[in-house]
Amino acid sequence: MATAIYARVSTQSEEQAHALEQQLHRLRLKAAELGEPLVEFVDVASATRDDRPELKRLLKACEGGQLTTVICTRLDRMSRSTVHGGRLLRLFNQESWPNLICLDQPIDLSTAAGRFYASLLMSLAQMESELIGERVHHGQVYARTQMKPQAGKPPWGYRYTEGKMNYEVDEKLAPYAQEIVNELLKTASLQKAFAYQEAHCGAPFKSTEGLKRWLLNPAITGARVYGTCKWVIKPDSSKRRLINPPGEVGEIHRNTHPALISEEQQKKVAAVVHSLGHRRLTPIRPRRTRVLTNLLECGYCGHTMSHHYPRKDGPHYYRCTYRLCAKRPHTAIREDEAVQAAIDVLADHRQLLAYGGVIKELQLRQQLSPEVQKLQAQIRDLKLLDDPEVGGVIARKAKRLDALINERIADGGSRFSLDDAEAALDRQEVWDELLATPDRQRELFSQWLERMVVRDGAVVETRLRTGGSAPSSS
Repeated sequence: MATAIYARVSTQSEEQAHALEQQLHRLRLKAAELGEPLVEFVDVASATRDDRPELKRLLKACEGGQLTTVICTRLDRMSRSTVHGGRLLRLFNQESWPNLICLDQPIDLSTAAGRFYASLLMSLAQMESELIGERVHHGQVYARTQMKPQAGKPPWGYRYTEGKMNYEVDEKLAPYAQEIVNELLKTASLQKAFAYQEAHCGAPFKSTEGLKRWLLNPAITGARVYGTCKWVIKPDSSKRRLINPPGEVGEIHRNTHPALISEEQQKKVAAVVHSLGHRRLTPIRPRRTRVLTNLLECGYCGHTMSHHYPRKDGPHYYRCTYRLCAKRPHTAIREDEAVQAAIDVLADHRQLLAYGGVIKELQLRQQLSPEVQKLQAQIRDLKLLDDPEVGGVIARKAKRLDALINERIADGGSRFSLDDAEAALDRQEVWDELLATPDRQRELFSQWLERMVVRDGAVVETRLRTGGSAPSSS
């Protein structure tokens, strides 16, 4: 059995470090009077949070019966929340739990009056915390009216002006900032841009997530930003500080300080970063992605098949590498055969491709009405049924759609119709253009194919992204 002392400070500043040493000194003196082994628990976090790691360790030790006494200076060191504090008081009021001693507050949890007094102290601590928060908020609102920076430190590539009233460009870092942006735009790879900053800039960013946040931060284009994080209250815990997704801020005020990169460059950077999260927008890179990457599925175990690089010149393969697959590696298929099977399926469903092309053109022109969108979905679903009995329904809906399209297209605009698109897809030169490069093939396959199932070296089923399933012609 042992005596535990619990101390807490809000930050790691020099002033708080001195306050922490004073706390620990008083607690150690009191613990020494009990003559038991000493265990220390120290948190650096706000008392409004109930997920402090050292407090969790302390409560776990109390529950396990390892402690006889817990000592703190005041109750507000344990909690500044009436809800969380009340829960702690109920725990320490159990017979199996250790005795709780507060040096500056005589509390007896065994009596109703003592528990009321403890709850009152918790309420006062919460009120004090909320008053501090209100004063900080009012200061922040005033600082925003003065367009003052509110970040703890300026974005990388900047430094504070005198009095921390604004940002100014750091001449030593600005060239490297531009080189990092150029590296990302040139390689279309966040990993390569991260490796570049590690090799040439002293690794100012410790992760690709940090680099992404810096690249998408409007502040590096000369804008003052506010509201990069928010506080929320979750049902099962106290309030939490959540950081917004990269590039998402509450307020933006343009042209408040010198820019490291232009807004046009940042738009290009945002487009590249966005493309990295979407398979059909990601460019093919050697030894990383192929035309059918993530589209082939083993028909026996259901796992995604991996691309296989032969040691010598020869055909490339996709094969199942899941160690528990009973048929591995007999589910391998040549890449060119799988590509041809994908092309055959799309050719058999060229009506859907043609329909999608018409809809895409109208979407670009922002001429789709809700009725057109509804007809689009209905005709697509009916075509996927592949039922001759619904042919009349499809014809009537297609006629209505054609009438709406003619109404919506502006005078002098394109009169491209569904029949024109289907006729175009009957010509080989159109397919040659659609499949001219691996990147074009990858984009087409990713848009229309959801999964291709492979068994015994052949594609046996193809699932379309529109929700239908097409058996292999082989």
